Amino acid sequence: MSVFKRSALGLSLVACATLMLSAIAGSAHASGGAVIRNYQSGKCLDADANYLSQNGDRVQLWDCNGGDNQKWYLEPINPNDPSQLRLRNVADDKCLDADANNIDNNGDKVQLWACGGGTEQKWRVYTGSSNVLVFQNLANGKVLDADANGINNNGDRVQVWDWWGGANQIWQN
Repeated sequence: MSVFKRSALGLSLVACATLMLSAIAGSAHASGGAVIRNYQSGKCLDADANYLSQNGDRVQLWDCNGGDNQKWYLEPINPNDPSQLRLRNVADDKCLDADANNIDNNGDKVQLWACGGGTEQKWRVYTGSSNVLVFQNLANGKVLDADANGINNNGDRVQVWDWWGGANQIWQN
């Protein structure tokens, strides 16, 4: 059974969870950031600690270890739509960014970049039961996706991909 269902517009909510999403975003900032785990592998969304503070720093999956490079502030960016967020990494204060060079392609890399106003750094968050999340990039409509080919390995690629409902595209906090 899929947690999310397809619609003509791409993603639809199974449950309306604006209140829950606001609570997640508020508590993530107050508590020093939220850990975001991939639903399929249980590994954390991780900024490569070897390249922190550099634009283009790799974002990957890694065993959860509590490091600041695995914590994210979920910052609301649109007061009229609390599901629109920017994800800012606690370790280096850079934002989760879909690479603008290949942004319309499946497999486009996700990286850290200095926070700005571009849509490649803006994400719509869909929530479902059991605190599951899907992050859809506003620049291209694709979702945050862990490469299914290496999903159980540390260093697995994180990318954007068309929504197809796989567990590798679902996240938890």
